[in-house]
Amino acid sequence: LASRIISLLTLAFTIILFIFLVELLDWHAVVFECHSEDSCLTISLIRVDWLSTLSAFRVVYYYLLFTLYFVYSLVHFLMELRPLFEMRTLFRDKLKIDESDLHVVSWDEIVVKLIELQRTTRFVIIKDELTAHDVANRIMRKDNFLIAMTNRGLLPVQPYSSLPSLMSQTLEWNLYAALLDTMFDSHFRIRQSFTRDVGALQRRLILCGVIALLLAPFFAVFMLIFFFLKHAEEFRRRP
Repeated sequence: LASRIISLLTLAFTIILFIFLVELLDWHAVVFECHSEDSCLTISLIRVDWLSTLSAFRVVYYYLLFTLYFVYSLVHFLMELRPLFEMRTLFRDKLKIDESDLHVVSWDEIVVKLIELQRTTRFVIIKDELTAHDVANRIMRKDNFLIAMTNRGLLPVQPYSSLPSLMSQTLEWNLYAALLDTMFDSHFRIRQSFTRDVGALQRRLILCGVIALLLAPFFAVFMLIFFFLKHAEEFRRRP
């Protein structure tokens, strides 16, 4: 929960800082007029006419997309609150694992407790006996399909034979949106409609490709700023 809140705050700070650097900060005054501390105090580093010089392209293509992405992240975070609290209740009341112990308890111990809980209360209805393989398969189900399709050469991770295989974060997002998120039902079983309706899969892939192409400049700028802010302290210490 704390990491998700920090991610939201980091995203909001990135958006605000980008708008401040591009629109509000007077770069001419910073570069050519601010030579010392005294001279910087006598000039205004903030552009007073920044609203009148706003570009419609930047407003619509960047700032609006930045805002929509933040709203999407916020809504996604709010939708995940209930499952997070349910998971917290499961760990605290059923597995008898406090929040303070989550940082030190091993994954093997958690799996053993889950298997024992299934034997006593049967919280998983599909199977009577739960194994460590079942737990790992449920958690890694989408990832396992992604890895398997990559190993079989079904995904475009190597567009040219002379280039190494590469799966970018954007490509992974598109594959999840067009393929993996629509593959399973609420019980993590493969939908019958997914295997039969090939045309729907083609349309989703084309749609994701078009959206990714239109958003490519936005993602490039956003990832560049986010990468710089994430590693700014490291750059300062070890240039």
